[in-house]
Amino acid sequence: MFQYANKDLTSLSAKLHEEMEGMRANHVKGSPGWDWFLNQVLTKRTDATCTVEDLDGDEKELINMSSNTYLGLSCHPEVRQAGQEALEEFGSGVCSSRLI
Repeated sequence: MFQYANKDLTSLSAKLHEEMEGMRANHVKGSPGWDWFLNQVLTKRTDATCTVEDLDGDEKELINMSSNTYLGLSCHPEVRQAGQEALEEFGSGVCSSRLI
């Protein structure tokens, strides 16, 4: 999993720090590096997509795979209607499952 971090380090924090330092030291010249990747500007976010600004300042629309709705179904009219019907028929509650 770790390419640059010392295997003898005990804390995850120390391993992550050393790994990031190794990546910064060994990145390809001209590439944006991790700082740009970790601090990318989101200019717009919708149900299933987000728009990011690339290094040239151009915006690109991407599928947001880090959301729970990357298929865009949470705002789909049929899904919303089915949810409302289920709520009316079965109701809702705050209890947990019987396994807990």
